[in-house]
Amino acid sequence: LEVYYDGQDYTQMPTTVTDKSGNNRTGTPTSVGFDTEYKAFTFNGSSSGISTTSTATLSNHTASMWIKFDSPAAWEAVYTIEPVSGNDRNNAVLYVGNSYFRLESVGNTGPYFDFGYDFVIGAWVHLTLVFRGTGLEDCEMYIDNVKLVPSGGKRSETDNITISGTNTVSVGIDPGSYYLDGSIANFRLFNRALTSDEIYQ
Repeated sequence: LEVYYDGQDYTQMPTTVTDKSGNNRTGTPTSVGFDTEYKAFTFNGSSSGISTTSTATLSNHTASMWIKFDSPAAWEAVYTIEPVSGNDRNNAVLYVGNSYFRLESVGNTGPYFDFGYDFVIGAWVHLTLVFRGTGLEDCEMYIDNVKLVPSGGKRSETDNITISGTNTVSVGIDPGSYYLDGSIANFRLFNRALTSDEIYQ
């Protein structure tokens, strides 16, 4: 477990978000609100995000969270992993589209791979993304433990993705100015691909 952000210990939005993984990946929030009923971090779709720094190799990783979409539209960022400078098959971004998720590695000819999904506004769902650096077509997405089907949108989906060194991990934001309009709770980032049994648990 590389990063773990959970709002259960808070009664209001803290100035920094404690990393409960034990790795001290303290999160820095910007314009993030807090839902006291669901103990969730809320993102306004225009300026919100939580960021931290990781030195783990994340070519293979798993992101898991509870998430609620308030107005799903292209391109809202769910989470981002990227180096300080230079993007070319060394980063990962999960975007919300109008009727699909887009997993992308931003670059000059950035690989991407789409998963079809019918968004339900205001409903909490459990999202898991298993990322494999052997190519975006090898990645898997689950909503409420149901594996999503690729929608057909893709480019350079077999290219290797290498995420190593020092990277910024961002929740609810792509620093390139794409923001989530919704809420996230129990954000976990693992530095390996979880198995289907682990995802179920």
